[in-house]
Amino acid sequence: MAREPVGRRSALGLAALIGLLGVLLAHRAALDPRLPRGLLVEVAGDVARPGTLLVHQATVRAAVAAAGGPAVEGDAPLSRASLVVVHGGHAEVHPAEDPWLLGAPVDLNRADAAALVTVPGVGPATASAILDHRRRRGPFHAVRELAWVRGIGPDTVTRLSPRLTVGDVGPRAPPAPLDVNRASAASLERLPGIGPTRAAAIVADRAEHGRFADLDALARVRGIGLGTIAGLHGHAIAGRSR
Repeated sequence: MAREPVGRRSALGLAALIGLLGVLLAHRAALDPRLPRGLLVEVAGDVARPGTLLVHQATVRAAVAAAGGPAVEGDAPLSRASLVVVHGGHAEVHPAEDPWLLGAPVDLNRADAAALVTVPGVGPATASAILDHRRRRGPFHAVRELAWVRGIGPDTVTRLSPRLTVGDVGPRAPPAPLDVNRASAASLERLPGIGPTRAAAIVADRAEHGRFADLDALARVRGIGLGTIAGLHGHAIAGRSR
């Protein structure tokens, strides 16, 4: 077998080294804006080439133009690690979500659809489902709660977890007490000490005799004693009629 000339191997090795140095310098330029080599910027939205780009002019207009986007209003300067989202002729600047820029995962509670779809494995439909869940249920308190989103299973959560975070959202607020005068049987049966049979009995009693003046009035329901009622305090109320 013919051996590759030493000079050719050396040239290929030198080319690879130069390429690697170029990437490292570009990344360093993103972290240190004092360097003149350019700035890595993430561009998403209505552009032909979304993704992470090296721009030599750290402005919104330069970033959008490099991504093949339309002319945008204004030409604000960009700080390091910026995400530029383009919609029509407008551009919004956010903290970058690309881990290459930040070395950090995407925040499930802060990211918009454009940022979510930068995560490998998250498409537009999944991003929309995450945002809809966040609007209806409030912030995520752990990445594993992503499994509560419609269409996302445990295997997907495991695969996405290294690229996601929830930030500091504080403790979860306790659930509001359930109103026994308005709740359905399906909701009542989830109360401590109340199963399907007692829940159905509460609803039937309420329909026949009217609202409960307080929780102690539940004692009129067959099968509910004082011990059960004591366990409901903090979990249920007997709200006034409206």
